[in-house]
Amino acid sequence: MISEINKQDINDFNAIGVLYDKDFIKHYNILSYIDNPIYKIYSYKKDERIIGFIISTLIEKELEILAIYVKEEYRKQGICRSIFDYA
Repeated sequence: MISEINKQDINDFNAIGVLYDKDFIKHYNILSYIDNPIYKIYSYKKDERIIGFIISTLIEKELEILAIYVKEEYRKQGICRSIFDYA
């Protein structure tokens, strides 16, 4: 299932981010992103857990990707493509 991230997702979100960037939480203050309408964060969930996401900005109908993360065991399964299509 794909959806915009919400405050209940923050722990799962940060857990994936720090797998690939030890300073992920410092680099991406998700609470400030959730409350800012230019940021769009879309997650892909399996069994109610986030397994991938993109962080993007949306300005005047132009989507710019800032970061893409997918858990390693779920890569090469079309998850990013699904999130892009949704966005």
